[in-house]
Amino acid sequence: MKIGLRGVMVVIALLVVGCGKVDNKLPPVVNKTIIKEPLPDFASIQDVSTKKESFFEFLSPLVNEENQHLQSLRDTILAIKQSEVDSGALTTAQLNWIAKVADRYDVENCESFDASCQETLLRRIDVVPPSLVMAQAANESAWGTSRFAKKGNNLFGQWCFSQGCGLVPLQQTSGQHYEVRAFDTVHQSIVSYMMNLNTHASYKELRVIRQSSRAKDKVPSGVELAKGLIHYSERGEEYIDEITKMIRYNDITSYDATLEPIEAASE
Repeated sequence: MKIGLRGVMVVIALLVVGCGKVDNKLPPVVNKTIIKEPLPDFASIQDVSTKKESFFEFLSPLVNEENQHLQSLRDTILAIKQSEVDSGALTTAQLNWIAKVADRYDVENCESFDASCQETLLRRIDVVPPSLVMAQAANESAWGTSRFAKKGNNLFGQWCFSQGCGLVPLQQTSGQHYEVRAFDTVHQSIVSYMMNLNTHASYKELRVIRQSSRAKDKVPSGVELAKGLIHYSERGEEYIDEITKMIRYNDITSYDATLEPIEAASE
């Protein structure tokens, strides 16, 4: 059976955990790598095709960095899960790490790392297809040219609710009091967006679709996961249709090739 690079990573992780050397091998819960590449001036690029290609190429390494971090967390959870099967118990370091991960991803009742805890963690901690990230970023930020993108590095229209947390919309619906969150870097905007999809109750359907793909040993698809965005916009199904068409029209599913199925482990 052919095992890809990530499969090898899981096998190595299993060996490390199984040998009791996990204390110094557990990955950081929060990604310590922040790419500070500034947002290019996409508005100055007149040729539409060039602008789009430049936009996707700019985002690609940022998206891949966060997906690699999510994959490392997922691999470690799977390795710890296997370690418990093999040894019948987890180390204090493993339990503490699981507790920190559960807290960050808002998963309750993970003290014992039981089946329910494992399933919820694996459903929430998973990659987001680059094609979906790129299509939503293009849609929400007008290809990186919106005021919120240029002044706040926000490509996804994420809101915040404390005064001064971001940029005040020039037009705001009566009775609503929010700002569009400002980030120090575009990378941080992507991290926040992925966390939103992976934890917010509004996107549970997206996570279930992704989990179903994993159960079938399939790579999560941007087009498939777009079906779980019904609550991302007030436009509902119309928004989903638009994101799906953007993925297909711009032929960006090729960026999802960075997501390989893990043959060495499954849920």
